[in-house]
Amino acid sequence: MNAISFPFLTVWLVGTVLMAIGLINVAGPRKLRQIYANWDFPPRFYLVAGVLEVTAAAFLAVPELRLWGIALAGLIAFGAVITLFNQRHYLSAVPAIILMLALLPASLAVPSETHQLHYVNTLPAG
Repeated sequence: MNAISFPFLTVWLVGTVLMAIGLINVAGPRKLRQIYANWDFPPRFYLVAGVLEVTAAAFLAVPELRLWGIALAGLIAFGAVITLFNQRHYLSAVPAIILMLALLPASLAVPSETHQLHYVNTLPAG
């Protein structure tokens, strides 16, 4: 039986959460757009946020791009925490803080340089 390691499970969990949040942002429900407008974000900011979240989720799914996905997810979560703190929504920031903490074990699922070199060297020539 092949068991999935905790770092890989964490990567997929974080990626799933980012994909869901990103798709909600891209859809831009009225309530979400009102919240962004109340916080003085530009009118189409929800699209930018959604595309960045979906991109981070896609990067997390690809082992060779996983480090970029972790970095982008960390920036997104950090921005969310800062924004929520500025709006005095301290409890609402807890999920974003948990997401940032989940990126620590997820970083253990980043392939090493030797693994990537081995993969490249095993590709057929031609």
